[in-house]
Amino acid sequence: MQSIQLKKNEQIIQQLEAKFDQYEEGFYFASSDNRTVLYAFEATQSWHNWPTDFDSAELIVGGQAFQNFTGNDTVMSSFWFAPRIWAEFKAETISLHVPEEFDWQEWLSNVSTTVEKSANSIVAVDDESDWIKRVEVLIQKLNHDQNLDKVVFGRQRQIVLSKPLESSSLWQPLSAYTSNYRIVLKNKQRYFVSVTPERLLKVDLTGKLYTASLAGTAPRGEDEAEDAKLGSELMHSRKNRLEQDYVTRTIRKALGPYVKDLTVPFVPKLLKNRRVQHLYSPITAQLLEGQNPLKVLQKLHPTPALGGIPRQEALDYISENECYPRGLFAGPIGYLKSDQAGEFAVGIRSMMVADNRVRLFAGAGILAASQAEAEYAETQVKLEEMGKILEEALQND
Repeated sequence: MQSIQLKKNEQIIQQLEAKFDQYEEGFYFASSDNRTVLYAFEATQSWHNWPTDFDSAELIVGGQAFQNFTGNDTVMSSFWFAPRIWAEFKAETISLHVPEEFDWQEWLSNVSTTVEKSANSIVAVDDESDWIKRVEVLIQKLNHDQNLDKVVFGRQRQIVLSKPLESSSLWQPLSAYTSNYRIVLKNKQRYFVSVTPERLLKVDLTGKLYTASLAGTAPRGEDEAEDAKLGSELMHSRKNRLEQDYVTRTIRKALGPYVKDLTVPFVPKLLKNRRVQHLYSPITAQLLEGQNPLKVLQKLHPTPALGGIPRQEALDYISENECYPRGLFAGPIGYLKSDQAGEFAVGIRSMMVADNRVRLFAGAGILAASQAEAEYAETQVKLEEMGKILEEALQND
């Protein structure tokens, strides 16, 4: 493998984006602090569960499904791959990693020419119209079942377009979410797209570990005063503070055997994104010598912010009562290098694109004190975020 150092410019970025149309496997990852940007293409190895036996790989990219499922190929399940070609942005430089004797200049310039586009539009929408009733049933169960404290209950909105959505239409709307992770994972003709605010795990070259407890959601205000009011209500919401505390305690317990110097703030703060805000507690620790980030990742996933409490009882309820499998929604998605540095976000604020069919995903943490109508409103806000990206993509298509 050779590494080519190039000066970052808009032309190269556009060429890398265009490569998604040329390969069956593709991956784009931009971290929420914009310090890491990766493009990766063409699998030399691939896995449909947690990756193993990849000692020779310099980089592993991909994502793990929220839960394993069988008999349904309409959503993307777990998919990881070791890329043959990948690019990493560092400040104003792009490191392009390609095989020896590879004509990287021809490769970059060999992109499809722009063809005349025809209008694309939404022709059908299938929502879960009974979701509120099913949440009411869940709330009743939580009030009477001593073995179940919280379930994160998901919704999916299925959309049919007038023609297949081109991957090229996604890049402009994704670029507006610079304070979020921006992720695109391609496997054959399916794309999983996310603008998630939530980091699950980051490990740097020194073994310093970063994660976060994130739960509770409120919309952003139309002006500063309304935004501050909504944020204050979220901070003082008993239901949301309890939910966020559940997540924090579970993460601490999961990390305990694998780290030292664990630091957790006593009081959460607000994490503000373009359309929503959350309760957020950054958590840091030092990975114990000999521990593997993927092993820690498996212990963290799924956190109560995505599954529930107790974990297995909540997962069983989700499997039995959600209408459709989640696939990569709410699963970890990211990269790991051979030096054990890596970063993984949680695949929320997401959609899956398969030709002319799109699925939007959202979920809400349901407790005994929850109100079904309020939880529905929360999921509406989350769906609207991805819906806006889809609308902008259709305008570019």
